[in-house]
Amino acid sequence: MLVDQNKVQPTKQGEKLVRVIVKYMGEMANQPSKAEFMKMNLIKIFDILILPNISITPEDMEEYEDDHDAYIRNDLEESDTETRRRHCMRFVQ
Repeated sequence: MLVDQNKVQPTKQGEKLVRVIVKYMGEMANQPSKAEFMKMNLIKIFDILILPNISITPEDMEEYEDDHDAYIRNDLEESDTETRRRHCMRFVQ
């Protein structure tokens, strides 16, 4: 995973790390003692971690071009439950 210009770049190599970080941050947000910290840093969290990992990447475009039906089916049916994108989307919700 690359950190470039203060953003976590979405890569397949960093997939597990991003999932773990986002899951941990989601759990922190539910704790009253950490809620204020999360509120104060929410913009930074989104700019650095969340937005880069929910945006479409060149790898996503390649997967879509290879088999667009499977790519759409995976996204709509949420069969990709253990991906960085899905964890980021849960965090946003």
